[in-house]
Amino acid sequence: MKLKKKELLYQEAGKYFLDLSKLVFGGILLAEIMNLAINQVAVFAIGGVAVVALALFGFHYYAKEIEYGTDLFFIVFCATGFLVHTLYRLV
Repeated sequence: MKLKKKELLYQEAGKYFLDLSKLVFGGILLAEIMNLAINQVAVFAIGGVAVVALALFGFHYYAKEIEYGTDLFFIVFCATGFLVHTLYRLV
């Protein structure tokens, strides 16, 4: 019973991250359509990394097994933060 609840929690977390990924993607499209006075390269670079990272988190949690560790989540989270920081400094 307890394992089933944990599996459901991971699946819901996965759905949540996938929904966030879709919302960020929609925000990128809206920013492009509205032609705001923003740096479009930065929006696409940082937004694209965020979309991919959130989708990876979502798929990771959605398909997570109980004995599977959270090492992948931590590695992807750190790599995404480093990549966003590097892209932001370059732009």
